[in-house]
Amino acid sequence: MSQQVPEVIQQALDFEENGATYYQNKAKEAQNPLVKRLFLALAVEENQHQMRIHEIYQAMKAGEEFPPTTTGHKLEDSIRAYFKSLSKEELKLQDNVEALTVAMDMERRGYAMYQDAAAKSSSNAEKEFFKAMQVEEGEHLNALENVYYFLTDTEDWFANEESKVWNWMNL
Repeated sequence: MSQQVPEVIQQALDFEENGATYYQNKAKEAQNPLVKRLFLALAVEENQHQMRIHEIYQAMKAGEEFPPTTTGHKLEDSIRAYFKSLSKEELKLQDNVEALTVAMDMERRGYAMYQDAAAKSSSNAEKEFFKAMQVEEGEHLNALENVYYFLTDTEDWFANEESKVWNWMNL
């Protein structure tokens, strides 16, 4: 992108591109099918975010109104359907724990970036978009945290988390 791209748009594009690349690479390495599926789903969502940001930038460049915010599919629904097809043995594979930790940190940074962008937005449409992106990054973080705790401390997850987030993971 050119130097004329507003800084916040460029930051968002870079963040989403780096996220998509990270998730695609880590999905290739994953042995646990749940982790692999989560990373692939997150890569798709980050690519969708990039496309949406490009649409907004093109509208801004053309002097058009900021396009209305649209929402994507729910990540949890995608993972739930896949989770139900896995055996207990497949779910017990504990790999990619470090990749999940890095991903959680990345999503926290994205959440904060969009929160800051929403606070600094000059129009309601911009504010709405950045808040929607913040919500989606928060959903990504919730998904990663849930799978991380499920894999690393399953007993504690059952004791504390199953009633809060993704209780359908109850084996």
